[in-house]
Amino acid sequence: MEIQKYTYPFEHLVIDNFFTDPLIEKILNLSSNDKRLNRVYDKEIINYFEDNTGIDFIKQHLTYNKNEPNGSSYCEIARCVPDPERGYMFGIHDEHAKKKVSTVVYIAPQYGSGTFLYNENKELVKQVAWKPNRAFIFSGIPGVTWHDYGHWEPEKRITVNYFIK
Repeated sequence: MEIQKYTYPFEHLVIDNFFTDPLIEKILNLSSNDKRLNRVYDKEIINYFEDNTGIDFIKQHLTYNKNEPNGSSYCEIARCVPDPERGYMFGIHDEHAKKKVSTVVYIAPQYGSGTFLYNENKELVKQVAWKPNRAFIFSGIPGVTWHDYGHWEPEKRITVNYFIK
């Protein structure tokens, strides 16, 4: 894994080739339905996140001054149904105070819009480019970590999200 650290507009990491090929296959073969969010209970996937983006990793790579998490974390697969004519935007938001660390791994399709990052004035200042198997990681700070995502491609947008609370 190649870890890239950025500080603007807020600290975040980008890691390419995050999952191993067998884990990507496993994720793509998990039961698929049309629900927008599906919790992931597969121990191999959850353990991979805990081993590779746990609090020790975060403290090593990001400024982290929050109280220790209570051990609560969860993993989900998010799917955005395509609507190329209208597109989809989630809406600019900062990360909920209960989420200490957020990891989003882009899975499919081949091309997408990634994640849009905003400054404290909610002005678009950066885009984390979409690339399959790229992880975007940050420690949420209310009023600071403004971001958004959208989807305009004809295929479903699939990400695997891991949150430490």
